Amino acid sequence: MTTQPTAFLSTVSQFNSRFNALRLGERVESLHHSFWTSDEIQRAKKMQEDWDIPEGLTPFYGDWHNLLCLNEATGTVVYLNDLRELLFTWPSCNDFIAALIWVEEEPIDQQQIPEGELWLDF
Repeated sequence: MTTQPTAFLSTVSQFNSRFNALRLGERVESLHHSFWTSDEIQRAKKMQEDWDIPEGLTPFYGDWHNLLCLNEATGTVVYLNDLRELLFTWPSCNDFIAALIWVEEEPIDQQQIPEGELWLDF
């Protein structure tokens, strides 16, 4: 089943509880922000020009510096950095969804922390 771009944007906030990382080809990047709600996406459209978001792209994740955006005309998903350079592209919403993953956090090895640098004592 192919996800339509408008349906994708209306449900993207549901990814927050299911995914915490994203495959960028062979590399995996942690997701540190929440996917935006439909209301946040609509409010963002009013701010796009201020943040130099190229016309035709709809941001749906990020901190306004690095952003994931949907090209609603083509259905492609793009990852842009603060300079609005293209970091990665997925040819469709379905390809983007397939790149989302859940990565378990690695426990901190206390032996790897140099003595004297552990300043939080619980």
